[in-house]
Amino acid sequence: MTIIAWIAIALGIVWLVALGGGFYGIYGSELRVVSVVLAAVALATWGVVAVRRPSWRPRSAISPAFALPLAAFALTTLTSERPRVSVEYLGYAVVLVALYLLLRALMAHPGFRDRVSGFTVPLALGIGIAFVAACVGHWVDWWSAIGAVRVPPLRPFFESLTYGNPSAVMTISVLLTAAAVAHVGVATRARQALVAGLVVLAAAVTLLSGSRAGWLAVALAALVVGIGALASPGGRGALRAALRTRAARVTALAVLVVGVGAALVAAPAVLLRAGAGGEDLRVTYLAVAGRMFAGAPLTGVGAGG
Repeated sequence: MTIIAWIAIALGIVWLVALGGGFYGIYGSELRVVSVVLAAVALATWGVVAVRRPSWRPRSAISPAFALPLAAFALTTLTSERPRVSVEYLGYAVVLVALYLLLRALMAHPGFRDRVSGFTVPLALGIGIAFVAACVGHWVDWWSAIGAVRVPPLRPFFESLTYGNPSAVMTISVLLTAAAVAHVGVATRARQALVAGLVVLAAAVTLLSGSRAGWLAVALAALVVGIGALASPGGRGALRAALRTRAARVTALAVLVVGVGAALVAAPAVLLRAGAGGEDLRVTYLAVAGRMFAGAPLTGVGAGG
């Protein structure tokens, strides 16, 4: 039964990552209905199992954190000008909380935890390779059209797989890669090579996505994590131990040289993307959001949002 359950879970994850959680799965009503049905089946099955086995019952240390957003959705639903739409999104919020608790229950089970965390490795590889290959394909067409090989633009043809935006691809790639690296670890040379490949692939996706907000987020996250690691004696000791061997120092130097070289090659495309504009549009969004909040600071406006 565990194998059958895992096959069903794996298929559900593939559906969610590849289609159900992408642009068409969110904004296409037909696919969204399929996702809701699949979620209902998964939650109902979990409910039956939880009744018979107490260890599967929902629990989470951060359960109080769910109360505020659900209360906000409920309040805006009661005061909404479009109650039907608001009830729908309140329902989605409840389903998301339930699915999180289901994921937590799965990760508390040793058999499912190893399989779910291990499944992030092929997912990270698959999405990263697919995005890079798609971008290279667009570049080949571009080079053929201009009749020369030049530094190509980032996010060619706004390539975004099934996610509707290159920034979304970058986000999915980084999150899956983080989970995959944590699962693989660096205990052996083979695992170290796999981790290096995953990180390089995620870095390529991050660069090619042309996501300025994503670049800033990754830079800030790396800075915060680096400072946090070096601030602890354990982190400093681990860094010193890692750099004691000649192979580690050579690897670090090679990574630095390759990184600097890649940055120099990509600099024209990065600078072009950095000056691509769009700030006026974002300022407009901020101004509109401010007026909406000022008009109804407690209950919100529109469809209960």
